[in-house]
Amino acid sequence: MMWNLCYFLEVFEQSPSNFKEYFRNNFSSFEDRVTAIKILNLEYEPNNIAENKAIKWCSSFFDVFEEELLSFCSVYEDLGESLFHFMWGNEDKSNFTLKQMDNLLSLDCNRFDSNNTILLREAMTSMSRIELKWFIRFWLRKPRIGIMTKNLTKGIAEYYQNDTVHEWAKLHPLSYIVECLEDDILPESNITVGQFIKPMLAKPRPGKKKFTNTIVDYKFDGNRYQIHKHGNTVSIFNRKGKRVTDKFPDILGIAAEWSDKSAILDCEFYPVDTTGRPLPHHRMATRVHSKDVLKAVEKCPIEVVAFDILFYNNENLMERTQLERKQILSKTEYPHCDYHCEEDNDSFNINALYNMSIEEGFEGIMLKDASSKYDAGKRSNSWWKYKPAQYEIDVVIVKGKLGTGNRMGLFGSFGVAVLNNGNYEFLSYVGTGLSDSELERLTGRLRKNIEKVSGTEYFFLPRIVLTVVFEAITRTDEGYGIRFPRVKSIREDKYASEINSLQDIMEMI
Repeated sequence: MMWNLCYFLEVFEQSPSNFKEYFRNNFSSFEDRVTAIKILNLEYEPNNIAENKAIKWCSSFFDVFEEELLSFCSVYEDLGESLFHFMWGNEDKSNFTLKQMDNLLSLDCNRFDSNNTILLREAMTSMSRIELKWFIRFWLRKPRIGIMTKNLTKGIAEYYQNDTVHEWAKLHPLSYIVECLEDDILPESNITVGQFIKPMLAKPRPGKKKFTNTIVDYKFDGNRYQIHKHGNTVSIFNRKGKRVTDKFPDILGIAAEWSDKSAILDCEFYPVDTTGRPLPHHRMATRVHSKDVLKAVEKCPIEVVAFDILFYNNENLMERTQLERKQILSKTEYPHCDYHCEEDNDSFNINALYNMSIEEGFEGIMLKDASSKYDAGKRSNSWWKYKPAQYEIDVVIVKGKLGTGNRMGLFGSFGVAVLNNGNYEFLSYVGTGLSDSELERLTGRLRKNIEKVSGTEYFFLPRIVLTVVFEAITRTDEGYGIRFPRVKSIREDKYASEINSLQDIMEMI
C-alpha cells in the first residue's frame, strides 16, 4: 500500500539509523517491492511541475487561499511538510496501492485544464496528511531525505545478499534488478547492442598527480553520445540514455559506410567551422533544440569522434584495460582520436600535448590510467580532465538574481552548488560567460523551476547544469569558494546527479 511506503519514509526521516541498515530491516514489509524501488529511485521522466505551480494547483485542489499555503511554505520551506501541518487532523489512510501512486507520479502536469489534473485532485484530497506529504515530495522529484541511487543500490545488495547488484546497476534500472531478484532470475549481465550503458565520468586532475602509465586524449568541447551499430541498424543515445537517433541524419550517413560488425562506441559530437576547426560548445544547442533537423544540420556541422569502444564484434570490452580498448579502436574504421601512451613513447610530455591540443582548437586533454577498465556509471579516479590554465567543474543552479540595465527582466547571476553527501552545497554566484540569447533561454527554463522567493533571491529546483571555469579555490568560514568564476556552457546533456562533488573541490587544493 502507498501508506506503508510513506510511513516507512516518515519513520526514517526521524531515525538515527543509516539508510542501508534501515532499508535492510524494513524492505520486507513491502508487498510490491519493485514499484517501491521505482518510486524511491525516481525512475520517471520530468512531469513539468515545480513548486510555484504546485502551490497554485494545491490551493485550488483544497479550496484555500494561495497566500495561506505560501505562508506555511515560508515557515517549513517545503510544500510537502507545509501541507502535512496545514491539513492537521486528516489521519485516515487511503486505499491507494503503490501502482496507483506510480501512475499518479507519471502524469504530465503541463496543463491545469486536463484530465490529469482531475485525477490528481481526486487522489490528493483522499490522502492522509502523511501520504500527502510524501506524495508531494516525490511529485516534485525532491524527496529531501538523501536517498540516492548509490544508497539504494547498497541497500538492495545488502537486502538480497548479492554484491553483483552493483554491476547490474551499471546496465539496468534498479526496479528491473529487484523484479529479477524477486522472481529468482539473474538480470542479464552481458551487454548487447541497443542497450544503453551508463557512461564512465571523469574528475578534474588532482594537483600534479599522474598514473603509472598514462594515456592522453584530446578533450573535445562537444556533447557526449553513445553509438550502437548492429548490421545496418544504428542507434544514438545521449549521455542520459535517451534515444536521439533522428537528430543526427548526418551521423547516420557516416555510420552507414561502416562495416556491419556489431559495436558500441563512446563518442563526442562537436561543432566545427568550414575548415573542420572546433567551435565553442554552445553551438551544439542548435542541434539539440532545433525542430527543423535538416536546417540544424546545415547551420551547425559537427564532427564525430569515438574515444572508447565498449563492445566490438560480439565481445564485451568493458573489462579490458584502457590501453587494450584503445588498441582495438585504433585498428577499426570508426572515426577515432589519436592517443598517446606513456609506456610506448619516450618523448611523452603531458604539457606539450596539452599545448598542442589548445593550438588545434580543442579545450585541453584527458589523462587516463592505461590499466583501468571501463567503470560504467561512475565518476572514476581513472580519468582526469587536465586544464592547467584554469579549473573547470560541473555545477547545478540552485538560486539566482534578476539583472539590471540591459539584463532587466532576465536572471543575470546564478548561485551554483556542488554535491555533498547527497545534498547540494552552495559554492558561489556566477554572472559572466553567457550571451544575451543564452540568458533569455536560461531565464525561461528557470522560471518553470522556481521553488521559492526570498527578498531579491529566487530559489530553483536543482535541474539545470552549468560547466563553470574559475581561477582559484578559497577556504571560507562556511567551507569553500571559487574566484573569478565564468559560465563556460549550459550542459543540457547532463543530470544534476552527475555534477562534481565537494570532495572534488577539496582534491583540487
